Amino acid sequence: MSVTLEQANTYFETHLDADYWAGLTDAKRTAALTTAAKQIAAVAGSQECPDAVCEQAVWLIRNHDNQAAGRVITGQTLQGLGSQSFEILGSRTGKYAGIAPAAELLLKALPRGPVIFGRG
Repeated sequence: MSVTLEQANTYFETHLDADYWAGLTDAKRTAALTTAAKQIAAVAGSQECPDAVCEQAVWLIRNHDNQAAGRVITGQTLQGLGSQSFEILGSRTGKYAGIAPAAELLLKALPRGPVIFGRG
């Protein structure tokens, strides 16, 4: 499942992360797309979901430092001085471990194989 830089740029034209994506170098975007495509393919198998690849790519870039440290920020509250909660990547298990929440939603919406009708 390969998403070209041109396809991703088109996807992000009307996305909330449009300005963020446009501000990245082509090398950074290409690297993120390559990594994201491999991760999404590992989850989706033979099904293709280019939108999930794009969502995973931008999520990877935004969370790279935390991922490298083994954690991903999952929430932030502003009480007093503020606090952050972290999800340790190794603690999240299952099919969608390490997948962006938006990409996970897109993947879960994919059709689940052929519908087989039988006579009974």
